[in-house]
Amino acid sequence: MDLHRHRLSIVSLSTVIVLLASGGGVAAAASSPAPITANTLTNTGVADTGPATYVPPTSAAAGVAAKLRLLADMRSDHTAVSNGGSSQVIPNVITYPTYWNLSGVIDHYESEGNYCTANATGCYWNGSNWMHSYTCGPASTRNLVQMLTGTNNPEATYQSWEGTTTDGTSISAIASTLNTHYGNWESWSVYHPTSASDLWNNMAIDLYSYITSVVQNVNTYYLDYFNGASLAHFNTVYGWASYSTLNIDEEWNTTMVFGSSAWYGNPWGLHTEDLNLDYAAVSNSISTDIVF
Repeated sequence: MDLHRHRLSIVSLSTVIVLLASGGGVAAAASSPAPITANTLTNTGVADTGPATYVPPTSAAAGVAAKLRLLADMRSDHTAVSNGGSSQVIPNVITYPTYWNLSGVIDHYESEGNYCTANATGCYWNGSNWMHSYTCGPASTRNLVQMLTGTNNPEATYQSWEGTTTDGTSISAIASTLNTHYGNWESWSVYHPTSASDLWNNMAIDLYSYITSVVQNVNTYYLDYFNGASLAHFNTVYGWASYSTLNIDEEWNTTMVFGSSAWYGNPWGLHTEDLNLDYAAVSNSISTDIVF
């Protein structure tokens, strides 16, 4: 796997987004492991090159603006409180239920049906096929699109659209692919959450108001189910189990890529994660952003 040498900072869409992101209640920090910085991570598919900003196309501008208005409205209805030492975001309960999952969750694993040339860089023999280890961006996009539209494009299609290389995929390329090919369903931007509650607000808008999952850039060290493994990674969020958690659709399957579980196990599957730990994973990632 490739080691990151540079830290890419992909900023928000505009000053408007930055201003909106700066408000709202800040959830108390969760007890989390010692910090691991983004430029020390092993890569599963997050490019550390690419444009520093993402500006959605004109066709997506109105949709993005509508999301930002919802975000501002949500912020006026939310309060961060402490509940037994665990941060909890309390939304407008009439609009946002205490439990929510998208129906028909799809969890294609990374490199599923997308095989490498033998002995190619970043590829591993799993006993049956040569598997990519750097396509978490296309895999996450594939899961999001199939849940949203029902269309099951092969991972290789998203790999091509997103310009994925052995260095991985930039988060801007994911947003661009979604707007270009699925802009008739929704509009996407690249967003920088400034707190755990800000992250939850964004997730709730896409998951509940737009009925679509959310691709997030993460440093896996902060996610409980990675058992301390530090990977630069993309995955998707498909719901929440409470106002202080997020449900993650994880495509990284060590058994299918390497032929056996890694030292940290096999993270593949559906997981419920503490909101503050997920925010730590996003805020310590390569881009510190989500596709919103």
